[in-house]
Amino acid sequence: MDIQINFSTESLHKFDDLVNVLQKDNGRETKYKMSLNDLLRVLSSSTSGARAESPFLPKNCFKHVKTSRGYEVYVEIPKQRWMINFNGNMFEVGFPRLIFRYDCILRSTEKGNKYSVEIARIVAVKGNERITGDTPLFQFPYSHVESNGKVCMGGNKFEEISCLTELETKHNIFFHSPFSTDWGAKTKLGRDVAILFSSEFNQKDFDDEVLLPMDYSFNKLFALGI
Repeated sequence: MDIQINFSTESLHKFDDLVNVLQKDNGRETKYKMSLNDLLRVLSSSTSGARAESPFLPKNCFKHVKTSRGYEVYVEIPKQRWMINFNGNMFEVGFPRLIFRYDCILRSTEKGNKYSVEIARIVAVKGNERITGDTPLFQFPYSHVESNGKVCMGGNKFEEISCLTELETKHNIFFHSPFSTDWGAKTKLGRDVAILFSSEFNQKDFDDEVLLPMDYSFNKLFALGI
């Protein structure tokens, strides 16, 4: 593994300023930024035989990826029922097992690191087996998510977080946001989202057999394991 560190002495004024890091490993390149202070700590640790630390992660996280801007964090939401607001009416609706991918953009401040957060994708999975790179993915069956998993949050925004552990409950913001018919229903039943919410899965567990496949494995959709 090769690591290249690029910075200009003219752009570094304090230890919180960022430097550019390029990591090459088996033909794969990963670019990211880290503060000068963190870089010095890592270099110091490497000379003493210690290992670089990952950030603290939420309990429901099963994978995270360092990017040039921060982190991609993948969390699993178990299959369960959620109380949702659909066009002003409340329904207890069954949802399948889900994967949320959060994009967390790092911003260093004088008081420490801050992350801006957005839900990049939501996809469904079947069964209870551990998620791997070969796990087949399925479309989120309801509205507010496109068939490719991209999420529409409307005007609902996340506040900045100081630690990635705060992602542990951020999915509640999505479920508590009012649902409409945007992007529609996506199931083998061919019924609209109003019927799914008010009748088909109202006060019922979700039936995984009606999920539509995405024809992607986990690694293939998220371009991982390359």
